[in-house]
Amino acid sequence: MKKIVFVLYASYQSLGYANLASPFDKKLSQELHQVFDDAYEIGFDPDTAESLDALVVPDQIANFDNKKQLPEIKVPATLFVTGQVGKIKEIVDAYFQHQNQ
Repeated sequence: MKKIVFVLYASYQSLGYANLASPFDKKLSQELHQVFDDAYEIGFDPDTAESLDALVVPDQIANFDNKKQLPEIKVPATLFVTGQVGKIKEIVDAYFQHQNQ
């Protein structure tokens, strides 16, 4: 089973971090678990995760520091904001299918 981490935060104008999934609103993380848990082991903290296959990074968010130099699966940020989890999974699936060819 592939292990991925969703990067749901990014630097905002070098003043701090913006979070696409507020800690008070667990809806997005719950939906991600519902859609991905059958096929992937998922997490949300790239700094503490071990043995990752890839990071899932919102594409229009800048200044993410990929400290471990892991492969990044770029996904349009609007899919996270609008909760289109099925579309996110299609992109992740396509990435790994392409890697296996």
